[in-house]
Amino acid sequence: MNTEPPTGDEMQKLLVSMKRAVLEQAPEKRRRHRRTIGIVVGIAGALTIASASGALALGALKAQTPDTQQESIPTSTATVSPIPRSGTSVSSAVPKDYPPPTPQIPLDCASLGTAIDASSAVPGASASEYAGLWLAPRDAMMRQNGLLTCTWSTGEGSTLRRLSVVVSPHTAGAREWIERRISDGDTDFGVDTASAIGCHGLASCSVSMVGHRFWIEMSYDGNDLSPAPAAELLGPMAQRAVDVLTSLTVSVPWKAPASSWSAVQRCGDVRTTTPLAAILKVPGLVGPQPDDLAVERSGLEQAFGGLVCMWSVPKETDLEAESTRRVYVQIVPGGGWAYQQAVGNDAGGTVVSVNGAQGAVLQCSTVDASCWLDVLNDDSWLQVNVLKGYGTAGSDKNVLVRTAEAILAAHNSR
Repeated sequence: MNTEPPTGDEMQKLLVSMKRAVLEQAPEKRRRHRRTIGIVVGIAGALTIASASGALALGALKAQTPDTQQESIPTSTATVSPIPRSGTSVSSAVPKDYPPPTPQIPLDCASLGTAIDASSAVPGASASEYAGLWLAPRDAMMRQNGLLTCTWSTGEGSTLRRLSVVVSPHTAGAREWIERRISDGDTDFGVDTASAIGCHGLASCSVSMVGHRFWIEMSYDGNDLSPAPAAELLGPMAQRAVDVLTSLTVSVPWKAPASSWSAVQRCGDVRTTTPLAAILKVPGLVGPQPDDLAVERSGLEQAFGGLVCMWSVPKETDLEAESTRRVYVQIVPGGGWAYQQAVGNDAGGTVVSVNGAQGAVLQCSTVDASCWLDVLNDDSWLQVNVLKGYGTAGSDKNVLVRTAEAILAAHNSR
């Protein structure tokens, strides 16, 4: 049997459960001072969070988690077969065609990569508009808000490198964020009107800077990086990004279609008539509240990435491996276009019935057998994820469907 750990995309998907386990064991003070964009992955590749690269995360997990938790994490390259499609075409879960947002910044990722010389950091890499492996709700919210998000990655395992650049035409809150980074120990490196650069463990360096027209954040991650060379690469790239953006004219903001979900501005607005703990039969499950990984996100992700809400059982509570520990819900108001892309026919999902939904598709990872539920309601995209007792991503279809139905029932009754 092959006992080597997964590499490349498989490793990135597997990072989901490993990163969360490491974060739950990390001292609060250390977590509070992480101010990077990081390599963004998610619960089953969907809930986007800042992550370390593969080998480091694997080593940290083995060092910081109990033996029982180590045993729950796969270390073989063997994959689990995805849940097969149902007899109904996935296209039936998309009731109509949804036009995507019109970009505000007249620049694509390939052109940006050429302008900033991204190949100097990630030789041979092609550009992607996704922060992780595929479109996630946070990506969609940032795109709806007019942001340009670009990622380049190359290599695998110990040679993995990833560069991320996010550009916003909105600058409100940028200077406060940069001042906060500097007060936490980052360095003002003199690009644009305000800027900060820092390298924070787990082989990751990042830049946040703002001028009169754009707020730009960049991160550079890799297993074999050291802070000084990474910072030396990011500085000139940051200046080149400012130079190329200065001459651009920003278009008018895209307006999302009207939806009742636009009024949901905080997690307290995501209600269920009966407590979710009773519906799922999980004693001690409380919420909803903002997810606990906001501190790991960049300034732009926090400002424009939308809601991530969770119900959780306190981490000190002992649970069986297959018990539900946390339930996450992400919402993209007016994001029917993103739902349509996320459940596209090449996604390998299965149409499921969810009361109150216009459509719903269950999707599963072929690496760790985790699953998540994409739901369309009032032309908005909701995504439900589950975390199990030992910190690994869950796959219980009934938990995902019952959670979605409870949220939709309360929302649709307003």
